[in-house]
Formats: sequence, C-alpha cells, structure tokens
Amino acid sequence: MRLPLLFFLSLFCCAAIYGQDQVHNIDEQLKQYNTDQEKLVFLDSITESKELARNPKQKIKYVKQTIRLARQLADYDIVAKKSRFILQDLNTRGLHDSVINLANVLIKEKEKFKDTKSLAHLYLKRAGAFYKQTKYQDAIIDYEAAAVIFEANDKILFAADSYFFAGQCYLLTNNYVTSITQMKKAMRLYDLGGDLTYVQYVTSSLADLYDGIGLTDEAFEERKKFLEKYRGKIPPYALSDCYEGISKYYFKKDQFDEQKIYLDSAYAEIPKIDDYDIKPFVSALGMTICNDYVDHYISTGNLENAESYLKKAEEYWQNSDSKDFYETSIFFSRAKVLEKKGQNTSASNLYKKILDKEFEVQNTWQRVYAQEGLAEILEKQGDYKNAIALRKEELKLRDSLDQIQQKSKLLLLQTEFETERRKKELAQRNIEIRNLELEQTVARNKRLVLLISLLLVAVIAAITVYLIWQRSKHRRQRLEQEVAYKKKDLKYFALEISQKREWALELVDKIKAIKNATGKKQSIALDHLNADIQNRIKVDEDTELLYDKVESLCSAFYDNLREKYPHLTKTDIRLCTLIRMNLSTKQIATLQNINPSSVKMSRSRLRKKLNLDSTEDINQFLSTF
Repeated sequence: MRLPLLFFLSLFCCAAIYGQDQVHNIDEQLKQYNTDQEKLVFLDSITESKELARNPKQKIKYVKQTIRLARQLADYDIVAKKSRFILQDLNTRGLHDSVINLANVLIKEKEKFKDTKSLAHLYLKRAGAFYKQTKYQDAIIDYEAAAVIFEANDKILFAADSYFFAGQCYLLTNNYVTSITQMKKAMRLYDLGGDLTYVQYVTSSLADLYDGIGLTDEAFEERKKFLEKYRGKIPPYALSDCYEGISKYYFKKDQFDEQKIYLDSAYAEIPKIDDYDIKPFVSALGMTICNDYVDHYISTGNLENAESYLKKAEEYWQNSDSKDFYETSIFFSRAKVLEKKGQNTSASNLYKKILDKEFEVQNTWQRVYAQEGLAEILEKQGDYKNAIALRKEELKLRDSLDQIQQKSKLLLLQTEFETERRKKELAQRNIEIRNLELEQTVARNKRLVLLISLLLVAVIAAITVYLIWQRSKHRRQRLEQEVAYKKKDLKYFALEISQKREWALELVDKIKAIKNATGKKQSIALDHLNADIQNRIKVDEDTELLYDKVESLCSAFYDNLREKYPHLTKTDIRLCTLIRMNLSTKQIATLQNINPSSVKMSRSRLRKKLNLDSTEDINQFLSTF
C-alpha cells in the first residue's frame, strides 16, 4: 500500500516541479525582450503552444497577461482571440453569466477589430453560454451571426459548427424544419472541409431528427447514403455510430437478424477507437449499443444475453462523464429486464423514477414509453384504475407528439416542395438566361456578318469604282490623245490647203506673166486656164472638208460659241475656228482666198462681236470654249 502511495506522490511532485520550471523558463524568456510589442508576439505564440495547454492554470495566467498587454498596444484582435480561452474556461466551470457579461464587453468593441473573425468567435462563445442556460433563441441569433461571418471568411469548419449548434437550438424549440435546414448546411461544410467524423455526427443527428418526427425511412436513407459514400474513409467512432443507427431501423421493423448484424459491426469498432478527443464519447456510444443488445435479446426471448449486455451497459455508464444525462437510458434497460424476470415492483419503481424526472423537450417520448411500461405492469398487478389513468395520460401525450410529428412532416414536405419548385424555377430562369445570351450572341454574330458583308461590298464597290475610274481615265487620255492628234492633223491639213492655194496663186501669177509675153492665140488659151484655176480656188472642196472635220471634232466648241454668241455668222464662226487653230493671218487669208488686210478687218469686227477690248488676246479667249 505504501509503494503505490509513494509512487503517486513522487509523480505529483515531479509534475509540480516541471510546472514551476516551465513557468520560470517562460518568465526568463520574457525578460529578454525590450519592447512591449516583442513581448506581445512572444506571449501570443507561447499561449498557443501544446506544452502550456497541459497546465490550464498557468495558461490562463499568461493569457490574461497577453490580454492586458494587447489592450495597452490597442491590438483588439489579440484581445478577442485570447479572451476565447478565458470564455472557454468560464464555460467549463459553469460560470455562464460571466461568459455572457465578458462577451458583451468585448463585442461592444467590435468596431476596433480589424479581423471580423474575432467577432464571430465571440458570438460563438456567447451562444454556447446561452445554450447552457437554455436561452435557445438568443443562442440561435449568435450562432447564425457567427456562421455568416465564418463562411464569408472561408472558415468553413467554424461555420459548420455554428450551423450545427443553431440546428440543435431549433430542434430544442420544436422548429424541426429549420433545424434540418441548418444541419444540412453544416453537413455540406463539414464535407467540404474534410471533417468526416463531424459529417457522420451531423448525419446521425439529422437521422435522429427524422426519427423524432416519424420519418423513419428518411432517417435510414441518410445513414445508408453516408455509409455507402464514406465506408473505408471514416474513423472507427463514426463507423460504429452509423452502424448503431442503422440497427435501430431494423429493430423498429422487427427485422432482428439484420439488426444483430449491424449491432455486431458497431460493437466491433469500439476497441479500435484511439482518438483522444473522441474518448469521452466512447462510453456513451458503448452504453447505447449495449442497451440496443438488451432490446434485441428481450425481443428474441434470450433473457440471459439481455442481462449480460445490461451489465456491460452499466459499466460503460459508470465510466461516462455525463451519468445524469444517460441515467434514463439505463433505467429503461433495467426496467425491461426486471419486467421479463417477473420483478414487476422493481421495474415499476424504475419507471416511476423516470416519470419523476424533469425532461427536456427531446425526451418527451421517453415519458410516453415510461407511462406505457408502468401501465402494463399495473395492469398485470390488477391496478386498473391507475393503469387507465396512465393510459389516458399516455394517449394524450402521444397524440400531442403525433400532432407535432404530422405538422413537422407537413412543414418539411412543404419546405422541400418549395425548395424543389424554386430550384426548378431557378433552372428554368437559367435556361432562359442562357437562351437569351445565345440569342444575343447569334444577333451579335449576325450584326458582325452583316457589317463584314457591308465592308466587303464597300471594298468591292470601291475597287470597282476605282477600276472604272482608271478605265475611264485611260479612255479619256486615249480620246484626248486622239483629239490632240486629229487637231494636229487638221492643222497640218489646213496648212496643206493653204500651201496649195499659195501654189495656185503663184501659178496664176506665172500664167499672167507668160500671157503678157506670148501671142494672142496663146493668150486666149492661158485666159481659159487662168479662169479655170481661179474658179478652182473659189470652190475648193478641201477647204469645205476642213471646216466639216473641224466641226465634227470640235462640236462642243461650235455649240458653246453659238449658244453664247448667237448673232455670229457662219463666216465669223469659221474665222473663230481658224484663229483657235493658231493659224497666222497670212494662212487664214490664203484659206479664205482673201487679202491679209481683209483678215485683219474681219478679226477686228469679230473682236467687237465678241465684246473683247484691245488688251484681250482673241486666241487665248477662244481657247477657253
């Protein structure tokens, strides 16, 4: 006896010495920093360490020191972050009013937070205190506010926790539909965050909720879906809890063989659970499975095995951290076994203890089952009066619960119908939006094709016009060249006629000279020849041909001249033509078979008809027509 005592005393002393050394070491390290900011950084880091977590009192001491220093430096985010440890400690010690008061003080400083997550954590801690005080509506407000902030900051696991606890609060206020909605949000976020243990925990809670409102098949489907999706990925605790939930479904359907298979699978996972954080829940899970075995063996008539598993259930219960919470479950299993053994008085006493307890809303069905069990025993004992009274109370309570179930089912179905309808409307709206976008794209493409087509037409038209212009230009140049050539040819033709006339006149002069030198007979012959030459000069066809050619080539010149000066004679117009051809006075006189002086007089008369003064050049004037 003395050796174990000495061993534990030594262990305690070592732990104390270790704790003192650790504190001394932290204080020494703290002295090495010169500025408050450096000290704050160190304290912030050390209070997050696992080593200090093993010594809660010392951790709280340094957390408070960190908070004081953070306030001095106006770092309110660290104040909020470290205050969470204080709030958690107060909650653990059951000082919920203190939690709420401190959280209120900190939340009033929310405008000073740079990180909105600081506010969300405070909401979460205050909601926990409200929950413990059964102030569920206040808790819901804080949980949902925290969830929104966490989700906006991608802290999906914290958001999932907030939605889950909000769902629990809605359940405790009989708002089953909203509870299911919040739990489904939590499940989606846990799944997204990869926390399969909590995915299973929410699945189990959701299934229990379905069971509570009479949707047994839906509860079964939730668990089966989870098992099919995550089998081989989830830890032993989650797997065991899922198997246990499925076994309950088969028990309600009186399919005891299937129930036994899943119970065995659930019980086989218990020894595999090694997660330190889950350990406190293992006793409750083991007790629940053993209670299920008791129900199974009582239903199948194996009282010996029922008693065996009742003992195991009681062992798990004794090791549980929440014996008061699970006491009712143990009372039910004991009462059933005692009743089967014929110990009706002991069984009825247990049912009375259950009925004497004050239950929360979710345990109302336990009251119904206790009333039912006690009424059956009273009927066996012949106490029909009390049995009937209990039956009436049981039926009244059962009817009330059935009404709640039916109302909740209806609300849930209505909500699901509305959700599905909204999904379809949203899907239809999305289709319409996509069709509209497609139509806009088609219209935009049509406009683009039309624009490109118009541009191509414009380019083709421009090219065509350019080619036509170029062709016209070349044709015009060719015509101009032809006209210039013909004008030049006409001038040469006019000069040639002039030369012929000059030659004819010279010939006439020579004939006159010969005539004067010859006899009378030759003179007569020369007169006939001279007359014939003179006659040829007056009616020369070459001159008329020249005028005809000029008029056909320069028809516009003649038209413009006649239009502007309609009083000009044919002779005047022919003179204008010869002047425009840049012929000299002598050449014009020769072509017209007149004297040069006559040409000058004609030119003078023509200038007057054209209203030209003496300074204006008639050649340049006529070239403008």
